[in-house]
Amino acid sequence: KLTIKAVTLFAEMSMADAVSTVNLNDKADRSGQNDTLIKNPSLGGFLSGALTNIALPAAVTDPTHPPLTLYFDNNSMEDLWVAITWGES
Repeated sequence: KLTIKAVTLFAEMSMADAVSTVNLNDKADRSGQNDTLIKNPSLGGFLSGALTNIALPAAVTDPTHPPLTLYFDNNSMEDLWVAITWGES
C-alpha cells in the first residue's frame, strides 16, 4: 500500500516582500494545526518547511480521504513548489 511519507514546501517570495516566515494552517479560520515556512539561506533565501503538525494526506484522494488543503497567511509568493515523498507502508 502506498502512503505519503513527507510533504515539503518551498516558496519564492516577491522581491518587494521582505518576510522571513509564512504560516500555513489546515483550517481557513486558523483554528487547526499549523506549520511554518522559514527563510532558508542555503536555498538562496527561499522559504521552506515540512508538514509536521498538519496531517499528511492520503496517497489517493477519495470520499474517505479528502484532498490536502492548506491556508497561507501571506500570498505574495512568486512561486510555490510542493515536494512529496511516498512509498510502501
